[in-house]
Amino acid sequence: MCFAGLYVIASATCAGMAFSTNDFKGRFVLLQAPIVLQSALLPEPVLRMLEGVSWPLAYLLLGLPVVAGLYVFGALVGSAASEAERENAEMMMDPSKAGP
Repeated sequence: MCFAGLYVIASATCAGMAFSTNDFKGRFVLLQAPIVLQSALLPEPVLRMLEGVSWPLAYLLLGLPVVAGLYVFGALVGSAASEAERENAEMMMDPSKAGP
């Protein structure tokens, strides 16, 4: 959850900063920042389909899969850490279970 939360906070911060400025170019850059890496990975035909899409829709189409992926990644990291912690606790209770 932490990875996805950080991405959402960073995206919301960029969007908030974008709408707090009157500079059109600055607004464009700040709105583009959270989704630029995802759009760079898309093939050109898909990018052409996204031309003219509103910013909220672009965030939904490109940002939500990233949030989901970061959530799954965080869950896997958390699960692996819990498993390692459990094994460490077992070895502390019974040192004979430790490897050679």
